Amino acid sequence: MIFLIVLICVLFILMDRNLIYEQYVHKKDSKVIGYDFDDCLQRVDDRTPIEVVVKRMLSDLSLGHKVVIVTSRGAIGLPEIHRFLQKYGIDDKVEVYHTGNNSSRKKSPVIKKLNVSRFYDDQPGYLDDIRINAPHVELYQTDPNRSPVILPY
Repeated sequence: MIFLIVLICVLFILMDRNLIYEQYVHKKDSKVIGYDFDDCLQRVDDRTPIEVVVKRMLSDLSLGHKVVIVTSRGAIGLPEIHRFLQKYGIDDKVEVYHTGNNSSRKKSPVIKKLNVSRFYDDQPGYLDDIRINAPHVELYQTDPNRSPVILPY
């Protein structure tokens, strides 16, 4: 019984160390983290937030990372994205970039220019382009209809 109590205490101490690392040490190594918008942060079909991904984005912000949205929408779609960010009070903390006005709509040129280190998107085509043209980026695929919603790509 005493062994079990000691083991639980050790686990709590280790968990606290990880939290301290994430909040303070890791913050010094701030990164640029990128997110797609449609079916990544917000469902296309009913315009509801995908909470698991939104929480990850808010966590990245709280850890001191620069967060950007890179979307293939054209400039016409930007007001909806800004309204979404305003709901969370982060419209002034997240920069939005779009690729929808160029012919290929590829995201890799923007991601390379911004030096994004981690990127979340629902579309394999965009993720494949990034994997080829920006191989240093850690990629995750999102799917609001699957559990878990976020998977390494």
